[in-house]
Amino acid sequence: MRAVAAIARNTFREALRDRVLYLFLGFAVLLLVCSKLFGLLTVGDEGKVIKDFGLAGIQLFTMLIAVMMSVLLISREVDSRTVYNILAKPVRRWQFLIGKYLGLLATVAVNLALMTAVLLLVTVVYLREFDAGLLFAAAMTLLEMALLTAFATLFAVLTRPMLGTVFTLAVFVIGHVAEDIWLLTQHVERHRATAGRRALCGAAQPRALQLQGRGGARPGGLLG
Repeated sequence: MRAVAAIARNTFREALRDRVLYLFLGFAVLLLVCSKLFGLLTVGDEGKVIKDFGLAGIQLFTMLIAVMMSVLLISREVDSRTVYNILAKPVRRWQFLIGKYLGLLATVAVNLALMTAVLLLVTVVYLREFDAGLLFAAAMTLLEMALLTAFATLFAVLTRPMLGTVFTLAVFVIGHVAEDIWLLTQHVERHRATAGRRALCGAAQPRALQLQGRGGARPGGLLG
């Protein structure tokens, strides 16, 4: 476990020295601060718009940090061949991967905490309220990013950096649209069932009218 902790600390420190991290973090903070402007330009509950816009921005930039940092840091280890020096020591491959993952997850967690603090500050300053629900939303976002970071680490080890980024983004998109796709299939199935019942009713109605016409002609023939 000492090897895992050492690799995690080294990964965390290396991530903090990367300029890409601060670029994403700066854009995220700027977006959260400007959420008040979007709240004013939108029709509806201003407080709800600020919170929704802020949470969406946090999720987006946290996802970008998780994907880009995972792919960049691991690809640098492979390209610079420092990974071979690490594995030459009494460090197993699973220890290297777990250490990298924990270091990246710590980086994501710290940035998520900073962005959540900024969003809470924005809500307190602009809305004069402290919404504890934002903390729960941030915790669920961290859980999602933990899973996404695991996929990013996996793809970064198995594929090229570009392919790893594309595959991880695909996992993110599929995870978010899976419920919508399921609801769409349920709607299509209900629509098909309704259309089938209407077709059966439409086919049975002329037959019923024909039988009714035959039944009405018999009394007339008897009277004649």
